[in-house]
Amino acid sequence: NVGGTPESRFWLLIEFGETSKILDQDVRAMEFPVGTKLFLRTPTISDAGVQQLTGSERIRYLNLDGTAITDSSLEAIGTISSLEGLSLCRTAASDEGIAQLNRLQHLDILRLDDCHISDKGLEAIKAMKSIRNLGLANTLISDFGVQVLDHFPELEYLSLAGTNVTDASIKHLGRCRHLIQLELARTTISNAGIKKLQLILPMCDIRTTPEQVEY
Repeated sequence: NVGGTPESRFWLLIEFGETSKILDQDVRAMEFPVGTKLFLRTPTISDAGVQQLTGSERIRYLNLDGTAITDSSLEAIGTISSLEGLSLCRTAASDEGIAQLNRLQHLDILRLDDCHISDKGLEAIKAMKSIRNLGLANTLISDFGVQVLDHFPELEYLSLAGTNVTDASIKHLGRCRHLIQLELARTTISNAGIKKLQLILPMCDIRTTPEQVEY
């Protein structure tokens, strides 16, 4: 599915969903205009397909949700210098792999929901100062990892739904002054903790019910 509107003439959307028949070898034949948003959300894509993207300077946003990639792909992704957005939800990406993303200094969207990411992984990417949208839902992040969020001064959207955070994280979350949306569903943060955080961040939409994921 290739699309674009007059309002989006500066980028091209190329999308393959879960039912697509695209294979790794098909990626080799693709041509990407500058500013491409590439969605390869199909389990038929693995590390071999992502390797074809190594060194690209044309892809602006890459979505690999639900693919069969492993940490091996993240080294290749780390060479796509033009990336501004990356989504790896429901993949085998882990702490060791995401450390390869530090080279992506223009990245402002990073979705790692439902990945095997812990506090160690969050520590590994704290140099990525440009991140505005960070998805960590259903990961192993705890109160210790939340302390690292101070390193993301531009953070506006954060999902910690389904993580191990508790009321001990309130003071650290309160330092994220630019937050406009925060997902805390399925955590053990108390109602009192939520109220306290809302007072600290009055402009932030704090959601404690099952989240509507937005990309």
